[in-house]
Amino acid sequence: MKYDIIVAGLGPAGATAAYELSKKGFKVLALEKQKHPRYKPCGGGLTAKIENILEPDFKSVVERTIYKVNFTFRGSGDTHIKSDHPVVYMVMRDVFDNFLVEKARASGAEIHEQEKVTHVEETKDNVLVTTEKNTYSASLLIGADGVNGIVARSVGLKPKKKTAVLIEGEVNVKETAFNKLCDEILFDFGSVPYGYGWIFPKANHLSLGVGGLKKKIKNPGPYYSEFLLNKNLLNEIESEHKFGYTVPLFNGRSKITSLRTMLAGDAAALVDSFLGEGIYYAVRSGQIAAEVSQEILNGNNTIASYEERIAQEIFSELHYARKIDMVFYSFPKIGYNLLKKHPDFYEQIFDVVSGKAGYKQLWNKMKRKVVIETLPFLSY
Repeated sequence: MKYDIIVAGLGPAGATAAYELSKKGFKVLALEKQKHPRYKPCGGGLTAKIENILEPDFKSVVERTIYKVNFTFRGSGDTHIKSDHPVVYMVMRDVFDNFLVEKARASGAEIHEQEKVTHVEETKDNVLVTTEKNTYSASLLIGADGVNGIVARSVGLKPKKKTAVLIEGEVNVKETAFNKLCDEILFDFGSVPYGYGWIFPKANHLSLGVGGLKKKIKNPGPYYSEFLLNKNLLNEIESEHKFGYTVPLFNGRSKITSLRTMLAGDAAALVDSFLGEGIYYAVRSGQIAAEVSQEILNGNNTIASYEERIAQEIFSELHYARKIDMVFYSFPKIGYNLLKKHPDFYEQIFDVVSGKAGYKQLWNKMKRKVVIETLPFLSY
């Protein structure tokens, strides 16, 4: 049986693409190696701009809406900042991803779970996708099978990326400790080389961890333990489940299309290297892939337009995020001082996460202040 589109991977990018295409009447096959709901290590923070692209029903799976942020440096120097509007919506990825998958299923997508893609072959007329169980044919393929997915390798695509290594704990702490941390998210700069530590409150526990560039830290385990010690949490833990994982950070424009394939989400390395946020860009790239697929199948476009649209809307944004991360993570004390001393700077960050502004505006505001903050270091 030939499908219009095959979607490989049912994280936020793949599930969104499958939903958007199936509700428009296209014959969609979506393949996923695991069975939803499945645990996914991730901070689970949806930046507020997700509201601009998702239907409002996503809030049914939000565990906590965050208005406050605390920035610290190596465990101390609390800088509490409050926004008048939501900054982040906290979710558990097993619940959120399953919510998106079920929307795709309800809209008519054919969902095959526990069926791993093993090979992809493109021809002039179609794309053949082989799994552990069968071989399927379609006009187009959306590769959303993650950082280590087979799709990109099969079609000869290798998006530019920097690899971050992370350890996250899903941690239950004593009630008094949880109550102190439950209404804000925390970012700690300087706790790990070229990265940060975080505490994200969920409904009744904390998702916390550390992450940084793989080539800088190799093993994040010791930094995780030190982070908990610095935040006075070691003696507050009642239960803890730790997970290690990697994240593909954007590292420059690269080719993400081939003859009949488009890469989306983590498979295309569409992760913000400043905040480490990838869910928004996964959802948005899935939507763009669906829009371009519809145009191609209707004879009104070519696959090259997908990369052009991603370049205009997402690559350009992540380019400036990369400039900002070079300051914050190469010189974390300077980055922390920017936040502590200049309220207009973190207000601009709030505008970025809400979608009212972009990283280009943030960078233009930031670079002048960086020079001022650097002068004391140069005087020695």
